[in-house]
This record gives sequence, C-alpha cells and structure tokens, in this order.
Amino acid sequence: HPHAKQGKTKALRPRIPQLLRTAVTHVLACAQGISLHTHLVGPDAVLDWPALSTSEAQAIVASWLHSHAKAWDSPMPVLCDLASHWLTLCHSPALDPDDASELARSKVTERLQPGSRSPSWDFKRHAVVQRHLPSPEVALAAIENWAPALYLPLIRSVHVTVHGATRHCWIERAEAAPVPVPAPTPGANE
Repeated sequence: HPHAKQGKTKALRPRIPQLLRTAVTHVLACAQGISLHTHLVGPDAVLDWPALSTSEAQAIVASWLHSHAKAWDSPMPVLCDLASHWLTLCHSPALDPDDASELARSKVTERLQPGSRSPSWDFKRHAVVQRHLPSPEVALAAIENWAPALYLPLIRSVHVTVHGATRHCWIERAEAAPVPVPAPTPGANE
C-alpha cells in the first residue's frame, strides 16, 4: 500500500510524500470555505481528513506562504522523506512521548549517514541539499525546525481506519499544537 506503512512501532504510519497532493488540496479547499471531508481508500486502510474550519485552514496556508517567502531568501532546508519519518516517530500514539523524540532523532540521523542501509533519497540525490545541509546534525536541526510548520498541519487530523480494526487518530499528541513558524536553521548555509 503506497500510503501507509506498518512499522516496528506497531502503528500504521501514513507516508507524507505520497499524501501531499491530497492533503494540500484538502487544506486549500477548507481555506476557501468549502466544508470538505476527504477520504483516501487503500487496500489495507482508509485515511480520513475531517473538514477544517476556514480560519484554521487559512492559518495553515498563511504559514506555508510565510515559509515560501523565506525560501526566496535562501533555500528551504527541508527533506520531505526524512521530515515524514521524523514526524511519524515523534507523534506516533504507539510510542511513549519521552522516548519518541529520541528515537526519531536517532533514526533520522542514521538515515543521513553515508553508509546507511536505507539512506534518505532526498539527501542522496540532491547536491544542492547536501551543500546547504553539510552535516547530519545540521540536516536534523533543519528537519526539527521546518517539518512541524510544513507537514504537521497536513496530517494532524488524519484518522486511520485499518480494515477490520477500530478508527484512531494517527497523530494524537499533536492535536492541540498551534501552527508553528520556523526560525532560521543554525548551521545551514545561506
């Protein structure tokens, strides 16, 4: 199934890069005042996005536009595949909140290492990313700084229904979090 993955944490985790188009469309429609409830049906799960209030969706879009404007000043140090991995681990309801952050940091750092068995595709294939994020530490700081603003609003309210199981909110601990605005990433080349 291209949209969800059962991992070692025993939690079904949506893969953000494959959900971007659907999630962005959902937020943009809600920002226009359309009360849209989105369903994405796969062979092993159904993902549901309930309608957002117009003001909440507009706040998300404003945050994206702010980030887009900042990207014109210097490249936005974002690795979608690793940001997705980091967010799913940090906010997984199957992990203890105290352990989740450390696990996310170690797993992402591991995928940034040159000899990794499952390296980041985005980091590996883009020389410009490697130039602006010269070390795993700088890349991890960029992910921790930018991922919540760019990707968390897309998946914060996703409900996952595994066929034959109960429905649950995939990212429960992030429900009440406000839309963050990223600060400059320390160590990233301008």
